[in-house]
Amino acid sequence: MVDLHILSVAFIIFDIFARYGGDEFIIVFFNTTKQEVEEKLDFMLKKAGNHHLAFDNQAIKLSFSYGLAVFPEDSTLSNILIKKADIRMYI
Repeated sequence: MVDLHILSVAFIIFDIFARYGGDEFIIVFFNTTKQEVEEKLDFMLKKAGNHHLAFDNQAIKLSFSYGLAVFPEDSTLSNILIKKADIRMYI
């Protein structure tokens, strides 16, 4: 069973977590530094690794990868921010 507390600890009420397409999600953190975002995502990554999803009598280990883009340093345009974050996910 996935502990949704992982998400509640990492996000505040004003943050946005939305499905972008397929298995891709966008998270918008407001009034947060890049370092704070990295710490939040690293925390979630560690917690997710400790949990498994039960599916078809099998335990599936949870994981994710992420790329960061910072407004306005990287761009003020959403499509550029998304592209930069996507590229950084593979670096």
